[in-house]
Amino acid sequence: MGRQRRRLLRLLPRPRRLRRQPRQLRPRPLRRPGRPIPDEVSDLTALFASDAAPTGWTGADQAEVKPGDVVAVWGAGGVGQMAARASMLLGAERVVVIDRFENRLAQVSQVIGPRP
Repeated sequence: MGRQRRRLLRLLPRPRRLRRQPRQLRPRPLRRPGRPIPDEVSDLTALFASDAAPTGWTGADQAEVKPGDVVAVWGAGGVGQMAARASMLLGAERVVVIDRFENRLAQVSQVIGPRP
């Protein structure tokens, strides 16, 4: 190494060694017990409910739905229905659900229902 380069390297700050955080500052792992699934709900139904509900809610949340918004949801499957319902719960003035299958749209009208 040249003399000039060594001088420049001395001027740069040296990386500090990382120390472990004290125990009281470390984040605690989440240990929340889940709620038991009722006996009348099949395991397959519970499995899909655990996917569609949070995905639909997350979509509405990330879209930042606010009271007074007009929301369009493409797809009236499980996730789309949950996104529509989550948008309603977040205060959307109007929610439009779009799908090419009539049976899904009928289920949206029956389960979620038109809102006045």
